[in-house]
Amino acid sequence: MIFELAFTAVAYATLAQPGLGPAGPFDRGLENLFLSACFDGSVKLTPSQAQPVQFDALPSALRRKFGSPSKAQVWKLQTAGNSYLYTFDYDKRNMSPKVCGLASDSLQLRSAADAVAYRLKASRDIEPQAVTTEWWRADQGYMALASRVRDYTVLQVNWLSDEQRKEALKTP
Repeated sequence: MIFELAFTAVAYATLAQPGLGPAGPFDRGLENLFLSACFDGSVKLTPSQAQPVQFDALPSALRRKFGSPSKAQVWKLQTAGNSYLYTFDYDKRNMSPKVCGLASDSLQLRSAADAVAYRLKASRDIEPQAVTTEWWRADQGYMALASRVRDYTVLQVNWLSDEQRKEALKTP
């Protein structure tokens, strides 16, 4: 059985099929798994690579940070340490309606942020002391971030609602 994460907010056709390798089943790294799942639209994971878990199975620090999504899909990845791939839907006004991300206690923030910056063709001059870096792409309908939440590095894409997008595109 293969679990497929398909993100309808993105209409890309690229699929990543990680194989076995030095990073556990994710030989191209967790950063690339995140980029494939959350930017390219889908990723296929076998049961030996990931198991679906309930939102409540996330560590409490992550649950508190993610709030109360109206819909949650979470996969615990088979990696050294604890790593989770997730998608959330939120119904609350002023919140991103869809979120896709990866949280891992075995991922270094700087290298993860560098990978996202490289993908976005953005500045890689990240402040050494920063615990959160954001890349706003309102014209493309999202905001990406790399952050630390306690022991976890979090890579995430927040898809913007039409209202959020219009507000972000306003010229001051």
